Amino acid sequence: VSNWLEGWTALDDLGYVADPSAAGSNVVNVTDASINAGDQVVWTNDNIYVLNGVVFVEDGATLTIEPGTVVQGMLGDGNSASALVVARGGKIFAEGTPSQPIIFTSELDDGTLTYQDRGLWGGVILLGYASTNNPTEGGLKQVEGVNEIAGEGDDRATYGGDDDHDSSGIIRYVSIRHTGINVGDQAGNEIQGLTLGGVGDGTVIEYVESFASADDGFEWFGGTVNAKYLVSAFNEDDSYDWDEGFRGKGQFWFAIQATDVAGRTAEMDGATGNEFFTPYAMPKLSNLTYVGPGVGAVAEGDGAEMLRFRDNTGGFVYNSIFTEYDAASGGNGIHVEDIDNTGDKTEDSRQRLEAGDLVIANNLWWDFGAGNDI
Repeated sequence: VSNWLEGWTALDDLGYVADPSAAGSNVVNVTDASINAGDQVVWTNDNIYVLNGVVFVEDGATLTIEPGTVVQGMLGDGNSASALVVARGGKIFAEGTPSQPIIFTSELDDGTLTYQDRGLWGGVILLGYASTNNPTEGGLKQVEGVNEIAGEGDDRATYGGDDDHDSSGIIRYVSIRHTGINVGDQAGNEIQGLTLGGVGDGTVIEYVESFASADDGFEWFGGTVNAKYLVSAFNEDDSYDWDEGFRGKGQFWFAIQATDVAGRTAEMDGATGNEFFTPYAMPKLSNLTYVGPGVGAVAEGDGAEMLRFRDNTGGFVYNSIFTEYDAASGGNGIHVEDIDNTGDKTEDSRQRLEAGDLVIANNLWWDFGAGNDI
C-alpha cells in the first residue's frame, strides 16, 4: 500500500491534469443564482468555474460540462459550504475523455495537494425520482445539510419517487477530489465525493474517481442507477456505502485505503429506522478490487471489517478480490449482521443471506489482520 501512496501523485501517466489551476485562463464565479429552472448552461474548458456556496441545477435545467473543464469548490463550511447539487428533474452532462477528464476539486488545488488533504469543500450530489425504501410519504427524503441550506419549504434537496428509469444525465471520466466538508447547520452532515439519492437507471455513471474525501467515496441512497469503472481512493470513511433500498448494478469498482485514516471499504445498509421496509437493498456487483490499508496498518476509523452487510440489506457479489485489510478493532474480511429480530427491528442481513437474497460467490480473499480462516 505504501507503494500505491507514493505513486498516486503521478496521475499525469493516466492523462490527468497535475495542476488543475492551469486548465483554464478565466475564473467564473458560480452561485445558486447562476442556474435556474429551465436554463441550458454550458461550462467550457477555457474557464475555471468556482462554486460559491451550494449551487443547484434546478428542475428542468441542464448543465453541460466540456471535457477538460475544472470546477472548484470555494472554501467554507456549514451554511457556507460549497457543493454542486443536481436536483430532481435537473440534468448534468459531464462527459470527459481519458485524456481530458472533468475535474471537481478545491479552490486550493494547485497540484500540490495530497491524499491527506481531505474535507476542503462539499462534493457532487445527484438527486432523482427513483424509488427508495424510506417510510416517509411517497418514499421521499432530503439530503441532510443540503436541506438546511435550501431552507424550509424548498424541495431541491428532496430525492425519491416512483420512476426507477429516471435519468439525471451522464457523468463519465470525472475526477472528484478533496471533498467531505460539513454542510448545513448540524455537525456530521458531511457529503461524499459523489452522493446519489434516488437516482434512476436512465443515468450513466462510468469512469468516476473519488479521491481524498473526508467522508465516503461514493454513497447511494436508494435508487436503481448502474455504475461501472469507479475508483475510491484514500477516503477518510467508507470507500463505498449504500442505504435505503439501493438496487443498481456495479462492475469494475476499485478501492484503495490510506494508512492514516479509513473506514470500511464497503458499508452496506438496507433501511433506516425500523429495518423491515422494502424494497430491500439488493444490488448486483462483480469484478470489484478492494485493497485495504495493509495488514500491519492501524488506520483511524470505524472499520472492524472490510465488508459489512446490515439493516436487512441483501446483494450479490461475484468474481472479485478483497485483500490487505486491518483495523485497530478487528481486521475481519466480512460481517453479516445478525440481531435478535424482536420489537420493531424484525429484519436483518442474516435473513437475507438465508433467503438467498445475499450471495457472495467466486471471490478471492487474503491478507486480513484477523486471519484468513472462515
